Amino acid sequence: MEETLYQQIHDAAVEVHHSLGGPGLLESIYESALSHELSLRKISNQRQLPIPVIYKNISVRDPLYLDILVEDSVIIEVKATGKDYPYYHAQLSTYLRLANIPFGLIINFGKADVKEGIYRMVNQKFVNPALKERGVIWKGLRTPPKCGFKLPCPKGPGFLLPG
Repeated sequence: MEETLYQQIHDAAVEVHHSLGGPGLLESIYESALSHELSLRKISNQRQLPIPVIYKNISVRDPLYLDILVEDSVIIEVKATGKDYPYYHAQLSTYLRLANIPFGLIINFGKADVKEGIYRMVNQKFVNPALKERGVIWKGLRTPPKCGFKLPCPKGPGFLLPG
């Protein structure tokens, strides 16, 4: 994800959190407000985008719904809890894989400081293993300065990077 796009999303999340008075609201409210804020900043996004789950060439049951898809390249999974659960990272990892999207963000508006609830993830499919050793985590883009890897996603593709 380009650092400028990441920074724009980050700044939009901080604005939403501040304007709505911090934590305490429903996830759907933060999602709607974030989508609106991104649109105000002229960043294209779609809410509740259905992603079919295909098993042996058939669509099984109901589709999964992405909270927000930004610029057709970043999935934002919105949360509104005081605690981070490993399930959130596994969920986003699955969404990235099924939708074939390179980057994802978990934004947890339930934190007192939303900056502490932003995590980046890269779809493992887009990681170039030969370059990973040299600090390049996806094709042609370097890790942000002093960023480093935080924790591997629990039993799923991708890496968590601090926001």
